[in-house]
Amino acid sequence: MLSDQNLNVNKAMPYDYVFIGMGASNGLMLLEFIKRGYHQTKRIAVIESQHKNTNDKTYCFWSSPNDTIVQDLSSIISHQYQFVQTNTNKVQSIQDQPYYCIKSIDFYNLLHATIASHPIDKFDGQVAYLNPLPDCIEIVFEQQVITGTIVFDSRPPVFTKELHNQSYLLQSFFGYHIRLQDSKLNVDTFQMMNFDVDQSNYTQFVYNLPYASNECLVELTRFGVDTIDIDYAKKILDEKIKAQFGAYEIVAEEEGCIPMTVLKQQASIDKRIINMGARANLIKPTTGYGFKKMHAFAAAFENPAQAPITKARFLFYDHLLLIILIRWPNLGKKIFTALFQNNTIQRIFTFLDEKSGVSEEVKIFASLPIIPFLKACVIYLTSYIKKSYLFTVGCMLAYFLLNLVSPNVAAWFGYTCLIAGLLVVGIPHGAVDHLLLTSKKFNLLKFVVQYLLIIAAYFMVWQWFPVFSLLLFIAYSAFHFGESEMVEMQVSMHSFAQKAYAFALGLSILLLIIFLHLNESILVLNNMQGVSDFVATLNLFQYKNIVIAVSGVLLMPLWWISKKTCLFLVGILLLGTQMPLMLAFGLYFVGSHSVNAWGHIAGKLKIAPKKLYLESLPFNVGALLIFLLFFYLQQTNPQLIQSYAAVFFVFLACVSLPHIILMHLFYKKEN
Repeated sequence: MLSDQNLNVNKAMPYDYVFIGMGASNGLMLLEFIKRGYHQTKRIAVIESQHKNTNDKTYCFWSSPNDTIVQDLSSIISHQYQFVQTNTNKVQSIQDQPYYCIKSIDFYNLLHATIASHPIDKFDGQVAYLNPLPDCIEIVFEQQVITGTIVFDSRPPVFTKELHNQSYLLQSFFGYHIRLQDSKLNVDTFQMMNFDVDQSNYTQFVYNLPYASNECLVELTRFGVDTIDIDYAKKILDEKIKAQFGAYEIVAEEEGCIPMTVLKQQASIDKRIINMGARANLIKPTTGYGFKKMHAFAAAFENPAQAPITKARFLFYDHLLLIILIRWPNLGKKIFTALFQNNTIQRIFTFLDEKSGVSEEVKIFASLPIIPFLKACVIYLTSYIKKSYLFTVGCMLAYFLLNLVSPNVAAWFGYTCLIAGLLVVGIPHGAVDHLLLTSKKFNLLKFVVQYLLIIAAYFMVWQWFPVFSLLLFIAYSAFHFGESEMVEMQVSMHSFAQKAYAFALGLSILLLIIFLHLNESILVLNNMQGVSDFVATLNLFQYKNIVIAVSGVLLMPLWWISKKTCLFLVGILLLGTQMPLMLAFGLYFVGSHSVNAWGHIAGKLKIAPKKLYLESLPFNVGALLIFLLFFYLQQTNPQLIQSYAAVFFVFLACVSLPHIILMHLFYKKEN
């Protein structure tokens, strides 16, 4: 981060709009602003780190000649094709949706001319960071600072390779703009996805875009976990061009790499910062096409409801194909060949535009090799959906099946699973709290003593102020559960509203478990000294339906944040109603919360789960000893705590207090 003393701060009023980067997405948005006349009343600035003075890529899209994108960009559309040949199939007409090409240098020159001829300030430099302030956003770059009210951020996203989810691949390409000695090209026809090239255990194909009867772009593309080697690509292209066209000369070269992933970039926490391009998930994961969607996104700036949104089923289709291309890259040629042989190009274009109906999609998948997609579905279910979720659901189903045969056997099975879960992940996820502190002055003995003192102090507070201790436990547990769920859904916790919803979410989970088992809950509370009188005054049954309804409403926003999390939480809470209170609570605590928190700790500390478990063992044993102490007190002093459930409840409350404090600091630091 740059030192504030070295920054040249622009003291002028904030710009109304600041564009970080002038690639396709921000360029199209800027042209849309000029089209609407925003530049006449708004202050606009552009920050670009590159000169943008070379033809480094070609933007392509198919569209109706009457569509707005064609009308808006007609002056820089260099070529359009009325016919297409896919692989080695027969030529097909696409006159209803011609294939248009724009050279990036023409697009850049249009942007340069637009900026130069309008009151738009241009800054050169690489943006270091954005600093949100109450009244504006500070943009820090190259020893300078400017401010903006709205910022369009098109910096490349940082994708993490989550290979266990099988969802990250690369589309790399290298191409020659060539000139032939003889005129052999039909300028109305382009060739896409010709697989008649070496595959090298990847999915590789050639594009051919004619510019003239003796001039064209020939490009080799690879779908793979590795980028294409340039020397290798040159060799393949040379062989392909000579075999197909004969002698040639190279006019120019193109190369690039596009991430292919269904991993979503989260929207900016600050609504004044608008992600653009790949950062806004506007590139289709399995094709790399995004120019048309970027144009639609820009056109919908004043009406976000019209912005293009990828439907869940298309994301699912993309995910399956990515799994296949990663696991079995040699099948890519077979799948794409079948796709183009058995479907019209119009049907494929509509499908790739994500405008097809389910019946058309069924026809497309029926034309493809079915076994790879079935295998990909299995991997999707067992890898993309957490294995812990599947294990939890499996244990629940086993419990219900056993309950049909013998309730006693089902109870034995359920409590055995609960104890096993507590030993494997429930207690261990809180037994590595010493690893959450990274201070150089960390002293393990001092840490243990302080940890135990907090537990002991809270235990004493339970004896003196049981009602206060109960309410405090519910409050901090609610925030802890909600905070963990928000982190699992990759929702930041910067704003007060996000913290408030985390608390509301966790509270709704706790209240649903309690009030859906209200009879048992009251029995447990009545066995806590000093709590029973307080519970009796509340008449909780009077508010049962209201509390359940309100808690259910508080869970509803989860559907828009993460459908997977929402379905799982609602599922285990509803199925938990058919279990005893202890099993229902343990189902959530172990099967959801503890598993999630364990993953957060292992992931952020970059420690393998096995090693992390070994680290937890000493404190795991310590926690068990504390529980045995509570159990002993129950045996020797029945008046202190009079039931096993109450023992567990108070034990959990006392042990969890220092853990929750440390986890909150850990999450806060990582945010």
